[in-house]
Amino acid sequence: MTPDIDNWRVDTRPGGWLRLQQPDGERATVYLRYRLSGPPGEERLTLQTIIVKDEDGEGLSGRVWRRVPLSKVERALAPLTATNLPAPQAQAVAEMREAFRPTEETTSLTVEQLDEYFEEGSPVDDLIDRIRSEVPDTPSSPPVLAEPDAASLRPPEGRLTDAFLRKVGDAYKYYASIGNAPARDIAEQANVPVRTVHRWVLKARERGILPPARSGRAG
Repeated sequence: MTPDIDNWRVDTRPGGWLRLQQPDGERATVYLRYRLSGPPGEERLTLQTIIVKDEDGEGLSGRVWRRVPLSKVERALAPLTATNLPAPQAQAVAEMREAFRPTEETTSLTVEQLDEYFEEGSPVDDLIDRIRSEVPDTPSSPPVLAEPDAASLRPPEGRLTDAFLRKVGDAYKYYASIGNAPARDIAEQANVPVRTVHRWVLKARERGILPPARSGRAG
């Protein structure tokens, strides 16, 4: 049985891909690609790609986009980064993490290729349901994205560091996930002009901290 989150059907495929679909009404489709990164015991689940479309292949309206349950999807996946689990749960998590290992074949896919991948590819058996049943929420399973605070967005003196740009990237993903304008909200938090945030985001993309802004392709 395919799991639902806020009435969105969720399917999974190897390579960290998820597909969210509304079965009724808008019939919107959202493709998400997540990646596990970091050393063992300190792994983080990061959102690498978002591709959205409606049934006609066009982009989603702002009204529909605000209903996409990104935060709840990421809370459902958060146990994959849990630590200090009992042996049976730790083994289950280790197996499920493999679904989020990047592969050369699935990293850069067009919308058409994603449609085919999800219709014909091998599913990751009910990953969301398996996480829910085998790895219940624990204090060591934090949300993937946390609301940023102003202190974390204070730019360092001199060169923009990777550590700071990662905080900008996390804030950008957070505000995008709740349907806000990321650059505007980050600018308000950091008390800087929006054009300054645009420069930070550009630097984050150049250093691979945020995916490239490419239309119609995974990135």
